[in-house]
Amino acid sequence: MSKSPEEVRAEVPFLRTGVTYLDSAATSLKPLPVIDAVRGYFTELGANVGRVM
Repeated sequence: MSKSPEEVRAEVPFLRTGVTYLDSAATSLKPLPVIDAVRGYFTELGANVGRVM
């Protein structure tokens, strides 16, 4: 099932600021599910290679 543009915009926190974002060549805006997944990685799983017990 696809999402409407409004649903996608609602998932991207930066788009709620009203700021016009023009630098998509340098990075891309992240939707909340991606932010949550990355946050989970860094808070629960991230570790240096070879130093994990």
